[in-house]
Amino acid sequence: MACSTTLLTTGAPFQPQRIRGAWQHPFPIDRRVWAHTVRNDWSSDEESAWIRVAKFSLYNQLFLSDLLHLFASRDTSSKPEALDLRCASTVSLTRMGRVLQVSPETLVAGFCVEAPMPVLSRANQHLRFCAKCMESGFHSALFQWDFVGQCPIHKTQLIVGCPACQTPIPYFLDSKLAAKPLQCTACSLRLVPNLHNPAGW
Repeated sequence: MACSTTLLTTGAPFQPQRIRGAWQHPFPIDRRVWAHTVRNDWSSDEESAWIRVAKFSLYNQLFLSDLLHLFASRDTSSKPEALDLRCASTVSLTRMGRVLQVSPETLVAGFCVEAPMPVLSRANQHLRFCAKCMESGFHSALFQWDFVGQCPIHKTQLIVGCPACQTPIPYFLDSKLAAKPLQCTACSLRLVPNLHNPAGW
């Protein structure tokens, strides 16, 4: 089982101290030296950016602000509230690759397009997936294109929305994904049950 942590820069490990009856860090947490858990054995080169980010969020249980700090592109003047995971230009491929331990070239293949263009309107803004692929923890950006009707591997119809309550699942890195990674944001159905099972860690 390959489980590792990534340090964005070098730094001493945090040593919590008991202050006034509660465990606290002796100094403010610096996100530049924060360690993140990455499970390389749960990923493959053909995965979509959505499922890579969702798995990372599940492993690390970070706030949306922390996820945006790690992954968002710095090219915009305003701070984004969500990232469109159909388009590679919304993220910093270099930083994302460093954190996820994946090359930028591999990451860019997990988006529908590299930069905004008219054809992006044909890529769905809600998650489309193959139930059998998702059960094994796999999702491809190919599934987001509305003209792709079935999984090329399993020959089954792609699903849009939660299988239990039919609520659409946004294809964004937003507050919903941060709060409920790999789950329906309405009924909390787990899309990849094995990844939530402690026995699988």
